[in-house]
Amino acid sequence: MPRMKIYRTFLTSQPEEIIAACAAGHSVCVPPNMLDFATGDVASFAGYPTGNHHQLVKASEARLAVQQGARLIIAVPSIISGAMPGTTSTGIHEPLMAEIVLLREAVPHPTTLAIMIDTQKFDDAQALTLATVAKTSGADAICTGVTESRPHSHPVLASVLPVIAIGRSSACAQDATIWLNTDINPAE
Repeated sequence: MPRMKIYRTFLTSQPEEIIAACAAGHSVCVPPNMLDFATGDVASFAGYPTGNHHQLVKASEARLAVQQGARLIIAVPSIISGAMPGTTSTGIHEPLMAEIVLLREAVPHPTTLAIMIDTQKFDDAQALTLATVAKTSGADAICTGVTESRPHSHPVLASVLPVIAIGRSSACAQDATIWLNTDINPAE
């Protein structure tokens, strides 16, 4: 079994800590406004945490992150906040697909595009359906939480796309290929 990749994940602006983590050789995930402080293996967010940003703003945020060297973009779609206009819970597939296609255009390969599907908000069947739409639309992976992943959904979702977990404890990262560790001061 391959070793899980771990990103030290900064959800707020902490330039000194980001610089120190990069200097120590850690992979980091930072907010878009902190990319100037990150070097090496860098990931960033687009539309975090609510997904309530206009789609073009998210695409611009993602594109700028790629241009600044991010290798992984975790995009939060509008469905996270319920902000997809004119949709019902059963009518979100086409707007979600359009949003992901737009993001994929902004995040060209080989940069990894992950779509956030909050497993705290969606049950396994809903999350699986959304993951399938994400894959069809060009996403490379799914992130299973906004601040904390629900690991029991990972095996189901991993049948569609690689899973990225987020949270402070390694328990939330069970069966994930990448862990966005939000405990920025873990024991070494």
